Amino acid sequence: MRNINKKTVLNHLKQDNCFFFYLYSLIIISLIIISYKIQVQMTMGPMWDAFDFLANAKYFAGQGFGYIDPNRPPFLSVLTSLIFRMGYDSEIVIFIVDGVLFFIGVIGLYLFFNLRFKPILSFIGSLIYCSFPVILLWAGAGYSDVASTSLSIWTLYLIVLAVKRNNKYYYLSFPIFALAFFTRFPSVIIIFPLILYIMITNHLKDIKEIIMGIFISLLISIPFLSFFHKIFANPLLPLLSFYGTTVTATDGPKFAYNPDDFFYIKNFIYSFINLDFLNNPTFIVKLLFILLAIFMVYVIILGIYIYIRRILTTSKLKSSLRGIIHIKTLLVVLAVIMLIFTFYKENYLFSILFFSIICFLLFKLLNNHNLKYFDLDMLFILWFFSFLIFNSIFDVKVIRYFIPMAPAIAYFTLIGLNEFIERFNFKLMNINIKNIIYFIFIVSLLISTFHFIFQLEHDPIANGQNFKFEKSLDKSQFKFTSFSKPFSGELYFETYNTHESFNILNKWFENYDPDYKKKIIYSDYFWPHLRWYLKTEIGVININNIENSDINDFLKNSNVDYYVTIISEVELQNYVKIAEFKTNFGKITVYQRNS
Repeated sequence: MRNINKKTVLNHLKQDNCFFFYLYSLIIISLIIISYKIQVQMTMGPMWDAFDFLANAKYFAGQGFGYIDPNRPPFLSVLTSLIFRMGYDSEIVIFIVDGVLFFIGVIGLYLFFNLRFKPILSFIGSLIYCSFPVILLWAGAGYSDVASTSLSIWTLYLIVLAVKRNNKYYYLSFPIFALAFFTRFPSVIIIFPLILYIMITNHLKDIKEIIMGIFISLLISIPFLSFFHKIFANPLLPLLSFYGTTVTATDGPKFAYNPDDFFYIKNFIYSFINLDFLNNPTFIVKLLFILLAIFMVYVIILGIYIYIRRILTTSKLKSSLRGIIHIKTLLVVLAVIMLIFTFYKENYLFSILFFSIICFLLFKLLNNHNLKYFDLDMLFILWFFSFLIFNSIFDVKVIRYFIPMAPAIAYFTLIGLNEFIERFNFKLMNINIKNIIYFIFIVSLLISTFHFIFQLEHDPIANGQNFKFEKSLDKSQFKFTSFSKPFSGELYFETYNTHESFNILNKWFENYDPDYKKKIIYSDYFWPHLRWYLKTEIGVININNIENSDINDFLKNSNVDYYVTIISEVELQNYVKIAEFKTNFGKITVYQRNS
């Protein structure tokens, strides 16, 4: 007995040492990744949405310059404003804030994965998440997608801890859930896997702790709700508006308009293993990317196959189907029918609800003591499909909306990887073949990750050198196109380098007209950029909704003093061209009203 206890203690110590070794390694690696990405982002400058978050941060810091977008969720801007108050006035601040939240999310994901997998697999799973192109492109970019996903990770991780270890974790989970919502409104969707997990584990008995957690989250929400009440005279308006977008199709930027219901299925590989950034790579790097892509796809398919086979062979399904159909089986069938009936119909909340019911019933139908982690598996399944269904409601579909699904993709990739590697029990030169595979996989992930970030800064496709701005063939709208290789979608759309161009434009305005802030300035494309760099209100002229010949009349009737445009060929009778700036993606032209 003493020997058994001693061996058990040694095993626990060994596991603890491995846990902290990989945790510390992940901390170092993830800090290097996000530091490198922020450095690249500083060169490229902010992208569209980041400018609105920056303007809001200035407002919250008491340093506003006349423009805010109150429809943006406020938390990211509030965090940024705290640093603005310290005297740091730069767009770099929001990159750092977003980067810190990314780092927190990566560490949370490692801890989350460690509830099911060995430390080395949890470490690999976190690196897989970091290596996704859709994550790397937007991490540290000043957008809310990665930041809200990080808070969502911690929300669900703490819910699991509240169920498995200590119900006091509800006091942290629900407040972080509130912060995730106020970082990006669609994060409210994680309420479905959150509730599911509490129900399938029979922990509604923790109702007192749950209510206390909700109460704390409401206290945290008061400042944000007060802000909405001040702006909209209705503190719940953003939530009501968000619900409205879940029951009807939405209008959005024409560049991203896409009614294809299978958009996210078709672009799955492109978002998580993207080869487009391989601009003239070495043969070794290109081969590595291709092999990694093939291997990851194989691992995911293998994992799903083994996962389903194990459930069917070890669950209570056989006994449930013997004789008269079990009532739970019947309910599952009915829920599936309702899901099919409501899918891609008017109210998509019903689709998510019915899928949640399916997950709940399947858990009750199939779960037994042989499926040790079935509760976590169902949580991640619903996490993925909730956002997949939700994002399908929008007529605006962009690759960036894959981000909240990324943790679940990494999770099920780990399941496949674990099943794959566990089949190798032999040694090669006294080295366990498993460790060799782990090492190769880790090195491949690191190479692909850093090469991707490098390409963001140096690939002319990525930073906009091969883009041009032109009218579509039907002349209904203007758009970016690539004339060196096929344009592959939104993943490139906002990665052109604008930082240097607009710093030059800002200095030009200061020298040409020191009183420009008192003038009326309009722009047809870069109004978010101009608002930040010029620190003044910039009017918007939507060139997709106005004929070229009517632009002059619109500007004249609006008493516009300066018009900043990316259209290289525009005829304005009442305005004269006074400046032109060449960029990687075309020309920025400044027109002044002809006095």
